[in-house]
Amino acid sequence: MRAASATYDAVGRFFAAAVGNGVRHVVVSPGSRSTALALCAEETAGLRTWIRIDERAAAFFALGLARAGGAPAFLVCTSGTAAANYLPAVVEAHFAGVPLVVLTADRPPELRDWGAGQTIDQSRLYGRHVRWFAEAPIAAELSPEFAARWWPRFAARAVAHSVGADPGPVHIDWPLREPLEPPPDWPAAPSALAGAVPSPADDGTPAPP
Repeated sequence: MRAASATYDAVGRFFAAAVGNGVRHVVVSPGSRSTALALCAEETAGLRTWIRIDERAAAFFALGLARAGGAPAFLVCTSGTAAANYLPAVVEAHFAGVPLVVLTADRPPELRDWGAGQTIDQSRLYGRHVRWFAEAPIAAELSPEFAARWWPRFAARAVAHSVGADPGPVHIDWPLREPLEPPPDWPAAPSALAGAVPSPADDGTPAPP
């Protein structure tokens, strides 16, 4: 269960840091590949989770939350064609300057390009309509010590790009390996995520090894 523990720890740290940087809402369109993202969002103190089954409607709902609140709203969906349904709202956020952070769950690299149904190339899916794109590393491939520092900075960087001088949408494609369900000891005690939260101005995110 090392892979699952690393994944849930990473996502938990990411969302905790997002809250520390002003994020208050996440809109989830559920799917199996995005299980860790959805469950960790629901468990994060200070973060309200909204469930919207239809991805297109979910994206515009998140757009409205971000526009009304002035802080980025997060969007979460599973892998494959689900992410394509976010495009209209991402384009609108791009032109309207609305902060939005899109988290698309993805298959890990070794499971791509095998012709599985409803799978697409999710890298830079939204093209030039986002302020920043990044692919998250595989959580289990980072050392625990490095991961404890890296994931909060990764979240802070995403928020910073969405609310910067030219606010707009950000896209993070997040490859997730099986097992997708949480480990038996999850959720971890709140103290496991304690520590300093990087500010949005901290853009010194080190590259994963």
